[in-house]
Amino acid sequence: MTEYLAALAELSLGGAMVILLLGIWSHVSRTRYGAQWRCWIWLALSLRLLLPVSWITPQKIWPIQMDLPHNTVIYAPSTQEPKRLPHENPAENPDVPQTAPHRPDTEQPPVESAIEAPVGSAPTKPAKPPFTLFQAITIIWALGCVGMLSWALLTHARFLKYLRRWSQPVSAPETLALYGQVARRMQVAHAHRPQLRACKGLKAPMLAGVFHPVLLLPADYNAAGENLQYAMLHELIHYKRKDILLKTVVLCANCLHWFNPMMWYMTHLVERDTELACDEMALTYLSAEEYKIYGRTILNAVERMQAPRY
Repeated sequence: MTEYLAALAELSLGGAMVILLLGIWSHVSRTRYGAQWRCWIWLALSLRLLLPVSWITPQKIWPIQMDLPHNTVIYAPSTQEPKRLPHENPAENPDVPQTAPHRPDTEQPPVESAIEAPVGSAPTKPAKPPFTLFQAITIIWALGCVGMLSWALLTHARFLKYLRRWSQPVSAPETLALYGQVARRMQVAHAHRPQLRACKGLKAPMLAGVFHPVLLLPADYNAAGENLQYAMLHELIHYKRKDILLKTVVLCANCLHWFNPMMWYMTHLVERDTELACDEMALTYLSAEEYKIYGRTILNAVERMQAPRY
């Protein structure tokens, strides 16, 4: 666990630097590089942040090893006196002082290397390690991840419950015909089109759902107006670009690196770049005369979203 959190912190620090550079780059080179390329970079960065592991295995430096001989020699103390040469015999050499011969029975007992424990004493238990700062950091990080993920799942579940209660399939023939016309214009097959539903309480059209996307329209939206056509076009471009999947990956990376403030800044940048990329792609399906109408439609939708509730 220690190595995992160390790799996570190192990756989060490197990701923060990349996010800062991409944020500066998006402001400096907005006219040269489109938001679509930045969305691909955000996706690659988010996927890398979800894998806090090192892909480069460090080489281990081993100490110098030496081969030992196979024939080992065991040295044991000898109880026999070494043989002396005639000129080394003290009895024959009067200059050498005479010493008493060594007697085995007068040897002192060897000193014990270990002190024996007193009889009847209980064995001592190892001291329990104290609660470390690293353990506290690990618990706080885990609680933050679980809390953010639980909040996201709870919010999504409540939204699905709201849709099941207040939304219903669109049955107006003119709205369905307009939706089919926009889908054919974008070359979206009928089998792969998101279901068109009307929901009470919505202020502007929106796309919801990761695995089964649904295009939601406000219940009081003008079905005969031209704004609906461009609103459908905008949301179908989000569907074709898989922007909901990108935002889901970014959300998971934010849950893992919730302690990094740059991750919250990346979420804001991804939200902005997905809208800009959608608008850039919408211009490829529209004529020059329709640019202003599309722009007014998007601005009206933003105003409806930001209008306060009474």
